[in-house]
Amino acid sequence: MLREEPPSAPPKNIVASGRTNQSIMVQWQPPPEPQLNGVLRGYVLRYRLAGLPGEFQLKNITSAEINYCLIGELIIWTQYEIQVAAYTGAGLGVYSQSVTEYTLQGVPTAPPQDVDAVSLNSTTVKFTWTPPPQQFINGINQGYKLLVWPQHCPECITMVTIAPEFHGSRHYGYVSNLRKFTWYETAVLCFTTPGDGPASTPQLIQTHADKPGPVTPLSFTEILDTSLRISWQEPEDKNGIITGYVLCWEEAGQNETRVSQTLSNSTLTYKVTGLTSLTTYTLQVAAVTQAGTGAATSSTISTGLPPELPGAPSNLVISNISPRTATIKFHPGSDGKTAISKWIIEGQVGTVGEDEEWKVLYEMDSPPASDTLEIPNLIPFTQYRFRMKQVNIVGSSPFSQPCRMMQTLQSSPDVAPTNLIVFSASETSLRIRWEVAVRWLQVVQLRDEINVMND
Repeated sequence: MLREEPPSAPPKNIVASGRTNQSIMVQWQPPPEPQLNGVLRGYVLRYRLAGLPGEFQLKNITSAEINYCLIGELIIWTQYEIQVAAYTGAGLGVYSQSVTEYTLQGVPTAPPQDVDAVSLNSTTVKFTWTPPPQQFINGINQGYKLLVWPQHCPECITMVTIAPEFHGSRHYGYVSNLRKFTWYETAVLCFTTPGDGPASTPQLIQTHADKPGPVTPLSFTEILDTSLRISWQEPEDKNGIITGYVLCWEEAGQNETRVSQTLSNSTLTYKVTGLTSLTTYTLQVAAVTQAGTGAATSSTISTGLPPELPGAPSNLVISNISPRTATIKFHPGSDGKTAISKWIIEGQVGTVGEDEEWKVLYEMDSPPASDTLEIPNLIPFTQYRFRMKQVNIVGSSPFSQPCRMMQTLQSSPDVAPTNLIVFSASETSLRIRWEVAVRWLQVVQLRDEINVMND
């Protein structure tokens, strides 16, 4: 038997494939048996960065039965040169021809550089940037994502994807359809097939002001024969700082009668005067910013007949009596062809009669369209008789006929006894004296005494 020698042929059918972005799997078959020149003991795999003259790193596979090796801790998306040799007890054989393989792509580890975002108009932002350094892209650059979100809503992200531009160092892109006159955070990121890289540092910008949106629907009150009051609210889409409002009115279909009025930004109601009775008018209100006048909100309304004094309420009925409140149900009188502005309740308190004084007990401004009214702040256990009248822009109606006499219910006293005095009455008793002021009997003072004696 001749002595062993190192193998005279390398392993064959070497295959390398990227397993992850930091590892490569290498597989092979043993050298041809006639060229083993002994008993196969294992393999040595060596690798280095492809195309560079650096030293090889070695891995020793100490079993002839293992014909694969996973090389780890490699650089992301980098090409390596790999060789394999077999060895016997006599030494290491010849290395195979080099095979090359890339690790898989990873996500970028650096954001785009020199990012700048500017507002072009009220709805569009322009981005410019420089790509991340090539060594930090970690794969094939698939493009960029432009990110925009409102300052106070980080989850409300608007994203636009931009294809990579390989010519020129400065890239640009646009994000449109943003809200007008709104503060936005902006950022850019680079992405590869595995995923997104880190975003650039957010920049805060504001889209430009624009013409405002329409004001809320118009409402009308105090509609008289020659005047009315128009009201509105600020636009939902201000699109800037509201500097004022423009109010216009004209007789329907007659542009030559058009009248315009410029109002301050704090004015949300206006009384239009100088109208003609029983005439239809078209009124328009538009908000104004520095960018101009926004869309107008229009409404048509007719003036009324000349107003008159209202009629007196009637059929007063009292219900729901409690110690301090009572409810009046009544039949409203005529409104005098205009809105009722106030209800006035008068009452006789304590003593009821034709010659007794009537006092104002309650007034309600801008009353609702109702036929019931609760009177508050009454005195418990007290007799009352009520009457009422209504008021419009012309004046007051006559008083209604008085209702029947009623009495509020009893209630617990409002105040504690006062001037409590305790003094000795005898060896086994005390005398206690106090005063009670009963408010609903006005200023009647009662003096009571009690003896506290030993049993």
